[in-house]
Amino acid sequence: MYLKGIDKPERNDDGGERGPGMEVFTQNARLFSPITRALDPSQNEREMAHWFVLYNSSEVEPYIEEQKNILHNVQGRDISRVQREEFPKWFKNRMNDLRTKGSPEATDELWSLANGPGSVIDFYSGCIYNGIRFHTRNRENRRTCQNSGLVVEGDHNGNQINFYGYLCKIWELKYLHGGTVVLFQCEWYDTGHKNRIYSDEHVTSIDVTRLWYEDDQFVLPCQEKMRAQQSKILAGINSITDDGLVGRRKYKEAAELAVESPQGILRTSDTVAKFQSVPMQAGQTPPLLQYFGTLLTRGKLNAFESLELSRLFVNQNKKNLLENWLAEDKLECSEELGDLVKTVDNDLALKIYIKARVTPKVVTAFAEKREFDKILIHSKQVTCLCNYNHSNMFCFVDLQSSCPSCILWFSLTIN
Repeated sequence: MYLKGIDKPERNDDGGERGPGMEVFTQNARLFSPITRALDPSQNEREMAHWFVLYNSSEVEPYIEEQKNILHNVQGRDISRVQREEFPKWFKNRMNDLRTKGSPEATDELWSLANGPGSVIDFYSGCIYNGIRFHTRNRENRRTCQNSGLVVEGDHNGNQINFYGYLCKIWELKYLHGGTVVLFQCEWYDTGHKNRIYSDEHVTSIDVTRLWYEDDQFVLPCQEKMRAQQSKILAGINSITDDGLVGRRKYKEAAELAVESPQGILRTSDTVAKFQSVPMQAGQTPPLLQYFGTLLTRGKLNAFESLELSRLFVNQNKKNLLENWLAEDKLECSEELGDLVKTVDNDLALKIYIKARVTPKVVTAFAEKREFDKILIHSKQVTCLCNYNHSNMFCFVDLQSSCPSCILWFSLTIN
C-alpha cells in the first residue's frame, strides 16, 4: 500500500527502507507463518506468476515494447495474448544472448529475472508490507481480526476500476543471485456489471457470488493502493460471516466493525440479513436491534438501514421512536421510508417526503389535507409551479387522481 504519515507499530515492522536494485527485488515485505503442506502450483500458475513479474517490472518494459513492435508486423493475431505466451521465452533468449556476448545490458538481476524463478516456491499465510498486516483467507477462518481483503486498481476494458477480492496465498519466488519476489495470489469478485456493485456516500455493496479474471490472479504488495482507511475495511471484510463474529454471537463487536468500516463498505443488506437470520435468545435484545443500536449511537443510518429499522417499529406501531430519530436526524429519509410510514401516520410520512424532496408525494399529501396554500409554499422552495416542469406535471397527475377539485383551485390561484 502507498500510505503516508502513518506511524508503524513495531509489531508490523516490514524491515525498513527499500534497498538499491530492481524494484521488484527490493520490496520490504516481511513474511511469516509458512505453509508447510501447500500443494505444488500447477505449471499454468507458475507461468502466470512468471509473466506477471516480468510484465510489472519497470526495467523490463523496454523489452516488452520491443517485442510488441515486432509482433505488430504479424497480421490476424491478438498481440496481448501472444505476448503473454511468447514474451517470457523471447526475453530469456534475448538476455542469454546478451550475456554470452558480455554485454553490460544483461545485468545479473535482469538476467536472473529473465531465466525465471527456481522450481521450489515457498508459501506463507501472513505478510507485513508498508506497516500493514495481510493474512490469507484460510488463516482467518477462526480469527476475529481479519486482514485478507484487497482492493487493487486495475484496467478493465480500457477503464481504471477497483478490483475487490481476497488474498488466497502468498508466494515467495527465488531467483539466481539471491533475488526474491513476493506475490499475492487472489480471487477477484466480478463487479463488471452495474448490478453487482452499488456505491453511494455511505455504502459500497458487492455481489460476492461470482469471480472473474481467474487467469490474472496475482498482484505485488506495492500494487495494493488502498488508502489508509480502506485497509481497515479489508481487515474486517470476512468478519461478519456465518463462521465469523455473528456466528460466534459477538454481535456488538460485529456491529462496531461495520460501523467503523471506512465508506461504510460493511454496512450492507448482507450484513443486516445475517443479523436478521440469528434466532432470538430468551431475555436478550434481538441481535438486529443490537446492530441498529450500535449504529445509532455512532451517527446516522443510511437509507437502507433507516428503512429496515423503521419496518421493525412500524410493525409494532411504535411511531414515537421514529419521530424521535427523525427529530435527531438519525434516519436518512427516502420515498420508500415515507411510503412505509404512511401506512400508520400520514403526517409523519409527509415530513419524510419533504426531507427526501419527493415533491409529487408532498403535493399530493398537502392536497389530501386541503392545505393548498402549503403546496405553493413548498413548490416555491423546491421549484416553481408556473414553469410547468416535469416534476410539476407529475404533481398535477397525482392531484387529478386523488383530488380533482384541487385542479380548479390551482387554476384560479396561479392565474
